Amino acid sequence: MTKAELLRRVEKLEVEVAALQQAIEQLPRKDWRTTLGMFANDPVFDEIVRRGKEWRKRANRRKA
Repeated sequence: MTKAELLRRVEKLEVEVAALQQAIEQLPRKDWRTTLGMFANDPVFDEIVRRGKEWRKRANRRKA
């Protein structure tokens, strides 16, 4: 591969990377704060939490 071919390939890659970076910047930002409270007053989730606590309590008893 000649130096000119290599330079063309690098330039092409730089353009593609720039396009990908721009596409990523256009995506909506969703972080952990958007999930706060999503299970508030949810009886199914409350049951999941309750059962998880029971399971951990039993598991910790077996270790002791």
